[in-house]
Amino acid sequence: MEVNEGGFEKTPEIRMRRKKRLVWKRGMTNRIKDVCRLYLTG
Repeated sequence: MEVNEGGFEKTPEIRMRRKKRLVWKRGMTNRIKDVCRLYLTG
């Protein structure tokens, strides 16, 4: 992993990874909520 002066090359990638993880977690929770809703209504 290459690092430029001040580590500017490194940070955006980490930020993107964190964002992806957050989005994935949010999607999972929404999916679980939908399943629960269907289970309760059905």
